[in-house]
Amino acid sequence: MHAGPSLEPDNPASAAAMLAEAAALGKSLVPRGSGTKLRGDAGSLSYISTRRLTAGLEHYAGDLVATAPAGCTLRDVNDVLARQRQWIPLDPPFGDRATIGGIVAANDSGPRRHRFGSPRDLIIGVHVALTSGTVAHSGGRVVKNVAGYDLGRLFCGSFGSLGLITSVTFKLAPIAPASRTVVARFAREGDAVAAAIELAASVSLTPSALEVRAPDPRLLVRFDSTPQSAQHMAASTASLLASRSADIAIVDSEAEAAVWADHHACESAENGLAARVSVLPMAAAAVYGLVRRLGAEIGVDWIMTGRAALGVLRVQATGDQARLQRFAAALRTGVTAQKGHVQFVAGGDILGQAVDPHGPVGTAAAVGLAVKQRFDPARVLPYPWARV
Repeated sequence: MHAGPSLEPDNPASAAAMLAEAAALGKSLVPRGSGTKLRGDAGSLSYISTRRLTAGLEHYAGDLVATAPAGCTLRDVNDVLARQRQWIPLDPPFGDRATIGGIVAANDSGPRRHRFGSPRDLIIGVHVALTSGTVAHSGGRVVKNVAGYDLGRLFCGSFGSLGLITSVTFKLAPIAPASRTVVARFAREGDAVAAAIELAASVSLTPSALEVRAPDPRLLVRFDSTPQSAQHMAASTASLLASRSADIAIVDSEAEAAVWADHHACESAENGLAARVSVLPMAAAAVYGLVRRLGAEIGVDWIMTGRAALGVLRVQATGDQARLQRFAAALRTGVTAQKGHVQFVAGGDILGQAVDPHGPVGTAAAVGLAVKQRFDPARVLPYPWARV
């Protein structure tokens, strides 16, 4: 991606001043962190970068709360929090490079969303620079803080369309002393999805992750707990899955780390087309079947992962541009028929040109435009959902 010129404020006030100047001059700016959530046709866009917004990490270990600057990477922040055996319980794609601001702006998450939720579920405070030249904030260090507008949740998934996130305050989680992962292989994706939904409904199990990966369908079930509890729940899971799968293993230590490193590598692939799919959990099996059929008919290679029990899936496809364009259109049509939504987050030369990254949002568009008008009336920042 060939980026255009970039502004690099080193504090929130400077960021707000740059946005206000752009508004006065009628210029457009695109917020940017490390670029992992902004991978398409950049053209000659001008950016306002959070690269230098890295000062002021604050950890309140006794409250299980931390405030992280937007330009810090998730890995760097969690390395600091780990000194007190705590972490921001997020594991999105590109977690080693993705910035706090980018993760929140995309409301991105990974396998442990099954237990801990998405950024929207973890934020209790946020500071943002606005195109009016002001720095706004809501929330704070206290979890039950209800004063003012909930800007944190509003800015989650806004993709930089309302303002530049400069810092975020999160609820933290203790780092579990041990973990175990059950790896079960299946003949069909639908069987793996059905098993994931069944395990999610079990009152005796508290998995951190329930991941279905295909092709070569497999289910990864992770337990983060004490050594005894993690092993007990893993063994119980293996027993429950025995009637569905003849190939089950429980891994820990280096073997477990390798399993999840490979899984994260699949979700962080940088070539081809990448899509985030949201459907009802009961429709997840149909979407796996849809992707398999489209891959064979159109002639693209594909990998699919996801929190099947939540209906949050990720599709990676590789092939020539014409085939990927056909695949993207057919995928959106098929998922829409399942009352779901597809958002393309990477796609080389076709994303943003032949392929609409976000797709229609229905009646939410009018509300979104009203919010956009309130926060960014000069239209300095991108608004990908606008159809006007």
